[in-house]
Amino acid sequence: MKFTLAWLKKYLKTEASIEEITHALTNLGLEVEEVIDNAKAYQSFIVAEIEEAVKHPDAEKLKVCKVNKGNETLQIVCGAPNARAGIKVVLAPIGTKIPLNGMEIKASKIRGIESNGMLCSAEELGLSGDGEGIIELGNDARVGQKFAELAGLNETIFHIGLTPNRGDAASVYGIARDLSATSIGELIAPKSNYSIGSRAESKIKVTIEDRAGCYEFLGRYIGDVKNSVLAENITKTLELIGSVSKTILVDISNYTMMEFGRPNHIYDADKIEGDIVVRKAKSKEKFIALGGEELHLDEDMLVIADSRKILAVAGIIGGELSKVDENTKNIFLEVANFNPLDIARTGRRLNINTDARYRFERRVDAGISEFFINYLTEAVITNCGGEASSLVSVYGEQPEYISEIKFSPAIISKVAGFEIEQTKINEILQKLGFIIKENKVKVPTHRRGDVTSEIDLVEEILRVYGFENIPSGEILIKASELFSNSGEKEKRISERLRLKGLDEVISWSFTDEQTAKNFGFDNLIMLANPISSELSVMRPTIIPNLLGFIAKNLARGFNNFGLFERGHIFGKEFGDLQSACISGVRVGNMSDKTVHKEERKADFYDIKSDVFAICSESLLNPENLSVTKNVPQYYHPYRSGAFKLGNKLIAYAGEIHPNILKTLGIKESVIGFEVFLENIPKVNPKNAKSKLELSDFQAVNRDFAFIVDEDLEVQSILKVIRSVNKSLIENVSIFDIYSGKGVEEGKKSIALSIKIQPKDKTLFDKEIEEICTNIINEVSAKCGAKLR
Repeated sequence: MKFTLAWLKKYLKTEASIEEITHALTNLGLEVEEVIDNAKAYQSFIVAEIEEAVKHPDAEKLKVCKVNKGNETLQIVCGAPNARAGIKVVLAPIGTKIPLNGMEIKASKIRGIESNGMLCSAEELGLSGDGEGIIELGNDARVGQKFAELAGLNETIFHIGLTPNRGDAASVYGIARDLSATSIGELIAPKSNYSIGSRAESKIKVTIEDRAGCYEFLGRYIGDVKNSVLAENITKTLELIGSVSKTILVDISNYTMMEFGRPNHIYDADKIEGDIVVRKAKSKEKFIALGGEELHLDEDMLVIADSRKILAVAGIIGGELSKVDENTKNIFLEVANFNPLDIARTGRRLNINTDARYRFERRVDAGISEFFINYLTEAVITNCGGEASSLVSVYGEQPEYISEIKFSPAIISKVAGFEIEQTKINEILQKLGFIIKENKVKVPTHRRGDVTSEIDLVEEILRVYGFENIPSGEILIKASELFSNSGEKEKRISERLRLKGLDEVISWSFTDEQTAKNFGFDNLIMLANPISSELSVMRPTIIPNLLGFIAKNLARGFNNFGLFERGHIFGKEFGDLQSACISGVRVGNMSDKTVHKEERKADFYDIKSDVFAICSESLLNPENLSVTKNVPQYYHPYRSGAFKLGNKLIAYAGEIHPNILKTLGIKESVIGFEVFLENIPKVNPKNAKSKLELSDFQAVNRDFAFIVDEDLEVQSILKVIRSVNKSLIENVSIFDIYSGKGVEEGKKSIALSIKIQPKDKTLFDKEIEEICTNIINEVSAKCGAKLR
């Protein structure tokens, strides 16, 4: 969601700085992804005038121009067909970066002629207009003037990310309302000067056949409009947020939707045959979408149709055969409200993402429907003229929402551990649009379906009050155990991972279908009624959620950290469709550079250590695990492994595949692990051996180096050595792997340290020698190794 500061101030009276607004948005849960200062982006472009334009001596399509920029005259070679003496243009002096491609303008020779700058087209500046010719400015432009000042481009643009439940914030007005609750400014109520009055009936009628799919349909016929005019304030605002201007009617439709979060559609009324019906599509029914793509629809997809054709896929995309163009004279407005689950399902199947779908999936504010169509009508008539009909309004089945919630301020203290004054609670709720009536709170229409319980009201109060303002103190409520049968073990594991430098996070148990497929999962558990298309399937792995946190933290300058989450993963291969899992990721350095040591990047051995720590806390000896290369496709095929206990998969660990990281915009190497807790054998702690059993007798350490085949798995050697004498060989560790000079091609040297620990007596040299000989013989026989 993008908006400009000036647009925000249309509905928020504030003197707050950019930094203060950004901070307030973030604290409200409206994550600021980017703040763009256009004054800086366009600061180098200036108004200039071409004083002379002559043909290039060696290039037919080029011209050599003398360009006056106020304090200096420059020679610039230009290929635009409209470059000529006497016009005012936009000049990019040497050193300027072009918004379209980031190219820096340098002094150069073009076909032997010096050129000291560039004359710009609208396309090169990221603005709408003709990309073939350079911009021709009006007489009001002053030579030497900053182009951003002339064009009104001295604007700040905010780009925020929204969670699936915050459809109310998918509008400029909704964001202003949220900010006003923090007292950063005062909300300015929207106005519409459009008077309904006594008007002729609409020439087009509307019928709803699928009453469960379409909650309401408001329409209005407007005749004799002019779609060729230009509304500079609307078009310019849309250009600033990256929306490509098409026609003024389309711009008005997009602009008003962004203002109030209500998708709408404007049809060319002369292309509608008969009346409009909202119905289900027929099986394989054809539809030509905007842009010309032919779609074949399913019979459960909701459409807007006339007597002969489909006009639009409801809530998602309009049709090519009913769109407005420069020749449009008569139009029909649509302001409707559709079942969000139907919209999400249809959008997923058609693989079409639009601003309308984005908002309908998150639910729109049904309480402003009549105001909004009047506001839209006023915008059309103000900019395009025309005569409007009376309102067409038809209704389907209405969804059931919780409209009132019992609320006691005392719950704040119980949940948060501190008290907030009643007056402050009332102020916050009222500014967010809630109405307080004794011990009940009435939920405004823009939050119905999202705020449904007393705890939701607590969340609203706390996010506005500011989590940073909550005083520190003892937590008064115990968090429920995620795994009720093994809560103590899970707490020990979490504590162990925190001590190893990992921070615990909690994320959704859902993900989107495409992400799951990107990670190689096909047999997915789909949600019948997803919150949004971004949360449409039960997660088959926690890794994508953790990588999302990695990407966000890296973007904010946090480069060295680790995260873990304990929760459930879901799949049809699990007995009850779910399985307990602990997953973690690390990125960046494990240790920073000091005067005593170099910095060290986190690697496979760090993540392996995390896995072994979890196994130890689960009373599983990590040495009993075997390692294979059979890992999912989202791990690096040569820098990862699967840990097994017999035939049971215990864990995956290793580097995340670079292709996965690339799709998420992560440029750093990331290592991760997944431990499948339900595959770890349950051990009664009373029957388990002590974690530390000290022998009274001296241990013996021996080192060996074996030459083996290069592709031999090290695990096989460790397994053979341990089997030589399980009661005496306490530990086997690798301290070197080498291949190169002195080692035969296709071979590698593996150096191991073996600890022999007697429990009941001191070993004689002969006994030690016998064990060592057995080790050499067994490794040689079973692994094809030679003692180095």
